[in-house]
Amino acid sequence: MLASIRDLSLSLVGTLSSVQANYYCMRKFPFIPKSSLSLSPGDFWGFKLKDGTWACGRVLQLRKSGPNSRMWFFGALLDWNGAETPNADSIAGAKALRQGTMHIDSIKRTGSHIEGTRSLKLEGIEPWLCISGNDVQRGNEYVRAWNVRTPGITDLCVLARSLHLGFCKPPFPWCVPGSR
Repeated sequence: MLASIRDLSLSLVGTLSSVQANYYCMRKFPFIPKSSLSLSPGDFWGFKLKDGTWACGRVLQLRKSGPNSRMWFFGALLDWNGAETPNADSIAGAKALRQGTMHIDSIKRTGSHIEGTRSLKLEGIEPWLCISGNDVQRGNEYVRAWNVRTPGITDLCVLARSLHLGFCKPPFPWCVPGSR
């Protein structure tokens, strides 16, 4: 049944991106992603901290195209900590603590795997506004050009950098929590 739905979709649309195909195909959890093509927004993974407890990361957005789109995604570290690996029920209500561009190895090299998926809408999690080079982005998606001379934005940049917001240092995006 699923194969016929997928075949029908392929004939109607042309080709499906792997992200769209994930919604038509049943994924089995847990799994170790080989590239971001096997990920979907809402996927989560756990990783052990030095004190033996667990933290949790979430996939927020995938790059649609471009260089390294198979290896990079926009993700979040949740404000969550537990004695066991995270599951869809245990992370309910957890908000994003930090967001940024992440490499697929941020999952693989921590000995982690994708534990499951949970809709981002349930917690109201969405990508924050980021400044990347000369662009203002919401996650990976372009919003508008960034002008350093915009009144007040220089102060915002200095504050954000002094607080070390985001996972990556330039040239990768850094993000401002709660920005709209």
